[in-house]
Amino acid sequence: GLNTLKEIDKINLSYGCKVNLIKDSRLKSKSIHKQYKEIEKFKSEVLKFDHNLKFSNNIIDKIFNKNE
Repeated sequence: GLNTLKEIDKINLSYGCKVNLIKDSRLKSKSIHKQYKEIEKFKSEVLKFDHNLKFSNNIIDKIFNKNE
């Protein structure tokens, strides 16, 4: 169940693994930021083209902490 997935997330972090954000929609913003060290660069690039995050989706919302 959910506890098993949480344990897998911990193992992923300990080995430096990155989940596929498209395939794993249950991943929380905090975990995304821990797994993707370059996330701040990605965020700044997104904001260059979409200052108000008008074009958003579930993944962008998590990256920018809009839904948590």
